[in-house]
Amino acid sequence: MLRMMGFKENLKSELAYQGILVKELADLAGISKHTLDNYLNVRGNIPSADVAVKIAQALGVSMVASIVQLYRNQRKNREK
Repeated sequence: MLRMMGFKENLKSELAYQGILVKELADLAGISKHTLDNYLNVRGNIPSADVAVKIAQALGVSMVASIVQLYRNQRKNREK
């Protein structure tokens, strides 16, 4: 279900698709709800690779789409 969007948008979409609450995902991933909220807020912080893997594993999704999107975003930012 992950589409080619930013991390924040993919995470919100997957939470809605799976019907998982932020607190539930935080518990499953072994991270704090506050940390997860930081990835979902307006600023949309990007997690470190190890935390992103924990989130993906907790959701049962592949990291490939998110990694490709991060790479594309970095390239766009460098070209500006």
